[in-house]
Amino acid sequence: MQGQDQEQGQGNRAKLQQLQFDLTILETDYNKHETRKSEMEMELRQLDSKKKHLELDIENKKGEIRKMDRNQMVLDEDIKRLKKKIKLL
Repeated sequence: MQGQDQEQGQGNRAKLQQLQFDLTILETDYNKHETRKSEMEMELRQLDSKKKHLELDIENKKGEIRKMDRNQMVLDEDIKRLKKKIKLL
């Protein structure tokens, strides 16, 4: 009977050790995933910030182009006016 109890005790200890080992592996994997998730969230925040800067740059460039278009229209009118004056001379 005592031999059987010892065998059962050793079997339980072996199972416990295996379960503890499995738990350690799973916890390690979990921590790796958690770290990677944090890194990706940080990268996402950085990309969002860059996106906002790019959107602002785009709007600024569009504004500059509109201003250049207006200036170009004024210059075009001046050119036409001067050409007319030249013809009249």
